[in-house]
Amino acid sequence: MKDRRVMLLFTFFIVGFVFITVNLIKIQIIDWKKYSVQVQDMGTRIIVNQAKRGNIYDRDGNLMAWNQKIFQIENLQSELSQESVKKIKEILSKEDLLLDNVIDKLNFQKKITLEINSTTAKKLSALNDLIVTEKYIRKYAHESLYHFIGYVDREGNPRTGLEKDWNEKLKGQNGYQLVNITPSGKIKNILEEIPAISGNNIYTTIDLSLQEKVYDILSEQKNPAAVVVSDPNTGEILAMVSYPSPDPNQFSKGLTNLELSRILNDKNSPLINRTISSKYFPGSIIKPFIALSALELGISPDATVNSTGKYYLKDSRGNVIGSYDDWNVLGHGITNMIKSLRVSANYYYYWLGETLGIDIMKEKSIFYKFDDLTDIDVPGEVKGVFPSVDWKMQNLGEMWYPGESLLAYIGQGYVTNTPI
Repeated sequence: MKDRRVMLLFTFFIVGFVFITVNLIKIQIIDWKKYSVQVQDMGTRIIVNQAKRGNIYDRDGNLMAWNQKIFQIENLQSELSQESVKKIKEILSKEDLLLDNVIDKLNFQKKITLEINSTTAKKLSALNDLIVTEKYIRKYAHESLYHFIGYVDREGNPRTGLEKDWNEKLKGQNGYQLVNITPSGKIKNILEEIPAISGNNIYTTIDLSLQEKVYDILSEQKNPAAVVVSDPNTGEILAMVSYPSPDPNQFSKGLTNLELSRILNDKNSPLINRTISSKYFPGSIIKPFIALSALELGISPDATVNSTGKYYLKDSRGNVIGSYDDWNVLGHGITNMIKSLRVSANYYYYWLGETLGIDIMKEKSIFYKFDDLTDIDVPGEVKGVFPSVDWKMQNLGEMWYPGESLLAYIGQGYVTNTPI
């Protein structure tokens, strides 16, 4: 009986030994390539090398948007050891950082992005618990640039402005590294590498110093406003300022909920680009356009009116149906077209409005693309309005009144344009 049990145990041992031997032969000799690849896969990792985004310059080559190198610190362990915590604090002791917050983020979020120098980053990368990766954060020269340059968020995604419209030129192509890593997570060697390709730089017509000066002047007034400065010979935009403006650097580094809430609830609406996305009465700046159109419609530049300070609109029977004030209550006296432009005489343009009417001037506004888009390379542009009899009926369901033509001829009433 005892010999039988020993024999049975010996048989199980032999069978087990044969089974293990067969499998070892299968793994090490027959299927070694398959399992070698699996083991290697377990010890490999793909690292994305972020492409350097192209810079944005003003007309004189001054930087308006560029990339600043930062470092992403990643914790490989479930929790940092006390020794690692001590070393991290020693390395970062000279940086302007809340060290306890850094440790907390590494323990609970497993990674943190820091603006530190390369020497400090190299010291951190020497610690067994950490992997340090280079990245870039977008920087902007001045807060006034938000509304036309826009911004890139902390993940590198373009959100608005030139950053968005010209993203294909600016973004470049990320590179990749296929690396072997040690059990502790450190890079052992690079198996394959595709280098990153930097994005293209772009140059604008903006004069950065003028841009900043205009913004500073508007900020002294503390009222929402917009200014567009262009070269009359070429049409190039030299400054494009909407006040107030948020700082694009806040968006690129990442806003807290409190910071975002303050911007969204600001009564001055800093996110609105008043240069292209808001419409206003053009007022007297419309008068050169009206005068040119009147010349083309047969009005003599020598034709005169006696500006008395108040224009009376009459019906066909001679009854006064409306009165319209000049800005000069005393009037401008005998006024021709040249004088009307020099003194900005409303009275003269009231007369043109009554003489020519609204629909023929609407045709001129279409010819001169008065209310078309400029198609500037900044998203969010809206169209202006030069009204007509049909426009009012279609949009407001109301008939046109003669006095509304007079107001349109001085840039009031239903006439609106963006500052650009």
